[in-house]
Amino acid sequence: AIQNFLSANRKTLRKLGVLYPDLDPEWINHNPLSWELMDPSFMPADASYYHAYCATGLWNKTFCQIAESGCDTAVLSGEDFSLVEHPEKVAEICSGFETRVIIYIRRQDQLILSLYNQDVKDFAWMATKDLASYFWNHRMAQHIHYDRLIGNWASAFSKEAVSVGVYEERRLPNGLIGDFMERIGVGLDDAFAVEGFPANPSLPPLALELKRILNHEALNKLENDILVDAMCASAIATQRQEGFTKHQDLTPSQQAAFMERYAEGNRRVAMEYLDEDSTLFEDVVIGMKDDETCSINTEQL
Repeated sequence: AIQNFLSANRKTLRKLGVLYPDLDPEWINHNPLSWELMDPSFMPADASYYHAYCATGLWNKTFCQIAESGCDTAVLSGEDFSLVEHPEKVAEICSGFETRVIIYIRRQDQLILSLYNQDVKDFAWMATKDLASYFWNHRMAQHIHYDRLIGNWASAFSKEAVSVGVYEERRLPNGLIGDFMERIGVGLDDAFAVEGFPANPSLPPLALELKRILNHEALNKLENDILVDAMCASAIATQRQEGFTKHQDLTPSQQAAFMERYAEGNRRVAMEYLDEDSTLFEDVVIGMKDDETCSINTEQL
C-alpha cells in the first residue's frame, strides 16, 4: 500500500524535494536492491531471476537518480530489506548519506498467515504445503523475533536512526499512509492522490486451497499470474459459505502457543523503541473456538 502510494505520487513528492527512485517499470518498490544482500535461505529454489537483477548495477542507478534529482530526501521501500543477512552492508553502501530506517512490524501469527497466502499465490514459491505444515515450520519463524531483527538494524545504523511502526489500526490513527508520511517529514494534503490504491489482495480460503492444489501442475509465470488475477476477479473470491470461511484461521490455543515464542522479545521492542511497558500487539482472537473444526467442501472445490 505504501509503495503503490509513493509510486503514484512521484511527481508531487519530487516537487516537495522527495525522490522515490524509479528503477524498473516492473517494480513499484526497491526490493531488487536487497537481493544481493539477502540471506540465501530466504531465496526460492530457483533464484536465477533474482540474481539476474543483482547484476544490473541497480545501486549505481539509484545513486545517479538521487544525484541528478536535486532532492534533499530519497525514499527506498522494499520489504525484502528485512531479509538482509547483514544490515551493516546496507549501511556501508549508504555511507554517503544520512540514513533513517523505518520498520513496520505486524503480529507474528497474522504475518505468517499473510505470508502463506502470498507463497501460495506467488510464482516464485508456488507453495503446496497445507496451512498446518507451513505455519509451524515456516522459514520465517526464527527471523521474526523482532527484537533481534530491529536490533541488527539499530546496530548497523544506530538506535536513534531506527523508527518502528506497529501495523495495527489502534496505532495508526491517521492511517498507514498518513503515519508513513509523518515519519518521512511530509504532510499529507490534497495535493496527493490517496484513494484507490490496491495493496496486495489475499485470496480467500476456497480460492487459496484451489490454488495450492493447482501449484502441483508446474504452471509457468504467465499462467500463474493469469490464474491469480482470474481468481481475484471471479465469484470464487467472494464466496463465504460455511465450511471454508475459517479455513485459514487458528484456534485461540494455537495462537497463544505460537505467540508465546515471541512474547519476551515483543516486550523488549515495546520498551526500547516505543517507550511502552506493554505487550506490543493487541491480544485479539482471530481464529475459531478450540472445539471448532473446519474443512474445505471437496465437492464444491
